[in-house]
Amino acid sequence: QITMNLVLISGAVLAGYSDSNAANILAWSVIVGGVVQVAVQLPFLSRAGIRLRLTSRMWTAPVRQTLILMLPAMLGAAVYQLTIVVNTMLASLLEPGSVSWLFYADRLAQLPIGVFSIALATVLLPALAKSVANSEHEQYHKNTVDTLRFTSFIIAPAACGLFALSDPLVRLIFERGEFTPYASVQTSAALKAYCFGLWLLSCQTVLSRAFLARKDTVTPMLIGIVTLICNFIIAVALIGQIGLTSAGWLTEIVRAIRSMLQSIPVLGQLIVVLDLKHAGLALASGLATVLSFGMYLYLAKRASPAMQLDLFVRASIRSWLAGIVMLVAVQYVQSSCNSDLCGVLLGVGLGVVSYLGASLLLRSVECKELLKMAKTTPLLRFGSG
Repeated sequence: QITMNLVLISGAVLAGYSDSNAANILAWSVIVGGVVQVAVQLPFLSRAGIRLRLTSRMWTAPVRQTLILMLPAMLGAAVYQLTIVVNTMLASLLEPGSVSWLFYADRLAQLPIGVFSIALATVLLPALAKSVANSEHEQYHKNTVDTLRFTSFIIAPAACGLFALSDPLVRLIFERGEFTPYASVQTSAALKAYCFGLWLLSCQTVLSRAFLARKDTVTPMLIGIVTLICNFIIAVALIGQIGLTSAGWLTEIVRAIRSMLQSIPVLGQLIVVLDLKHAGLALASGLATVLSFGMYLYLAKRASPAMQLDLFVRASIRSWLAGIVMLVAVQYVQSSCNSDLCGVLLGVGLGVVSYLGASLLLRSVECKELLKMAKTTPLLRFGSG
């Protein structure tokens, strides 16, 4: 993945020096990046004793089993991409610029998920699959719960930090050229809305790997489809009334769903009040994730009653309490900063210190384990005296 990103970045840099062929350079960088991404793995496969060679025996029993498992997994993975497409289509019906504001906010919101949650879930899957293959049920439960605990410990403060620093962070990174102060305000509003779903989305990623490790690819697919439908309905309810000038089949569907929802007592009045525009699309993703995470948690507990999910719940409560302390501290320091760079740097520094301090006061097991790991890791111990 790193090599792929390096090629894409190189392609973007080269595209900046060419006006006529910029799009072609970017397109070719995707293809070259994919080839390099595969090629860089070949030496490691060779060292592991795996030889890739052409064969005429393609339709074997393992291949059939892989395809049977892979198809639902592909559909389940496509749900997230479909959600982005649907939200983009709905954003195109709103104020000009809404699609860009959502995109930039999503890039920032995805940073902690890509750096930590996806990486952790990627490492977790083979460990869980090995435990299932060896019938090591206790280890399977422990790995799942431990990963959920540490996901809460990292993502809860990340969500609080992004929420508190959203305004200066967006201005510092994006506000220049055609990106106006008004665009910064709108992007920051979407980023704050995305923060509500970061934690549940990360925990859901872990639980989906727990199902995949048991070769259950159908359950994540079905949950994903339900989530996609709920996300669309909630998004339509939150984005507000579409302008009269908008036309087309999507506009008619949105207006029909809003009319149906507005006919429901109390809910209809609430929908009229909640005119969140593009931020409603970001918030809808988080609210839909509440439902999907609830389904994952219920089905995981039903499939594995011995799994100690109460440890995860207690860890999450401690992490969120410490995260709220951090949020208050970061918000306070924001008022004393005269520049966005100062606000972000001080906010991050104070956020880390206040979160770790609050976690220790709350007797966070995860914080103690992390500090113990830091003391025994040579790379982290180097230079500490």
